[in-house]
Amino acid sequence: MSAISVIRQVERSDRGKREYNRKFRFLKIHGLTLDQYNELLFAQDSKCAICERRVKLKVDHCHLSGKIRGLLCNNCNTGIGLLQESPSILIKAMRYLHRNTPAKTRQA
Repeated sequence: MSAISVIRQVERSDRGKREYNRKFRFLKIHGLTLDQYNELLFAQDSKCAICERRVKLKVDHCHLSGKIRGLLCNNCNTGIGLLQESPSILIKAMRYLHRNTPAKTRQA
């Protein structure tokens, strides 16, 4: 067997391991199959449910109920966590930003 064919075999093996680990991680952490994740991804048009950017997405879930809410980018997922997953704190943060951000620089 040539060195190139050995490298290709290892690469295929590594891809298979990564795919298996990805499937297992979703199931283990969220009780979600890879097919269910892909359904969420399709339903969200492969975009973050908040900022709508097309980046790597994480499964967002309620830490109280464990219910999956959707897929978020790292920034939005972290932001929700830092705001204690509290809608009232999020609303206060939104009001604060509107009061203290010039209208010309606000994003829709």
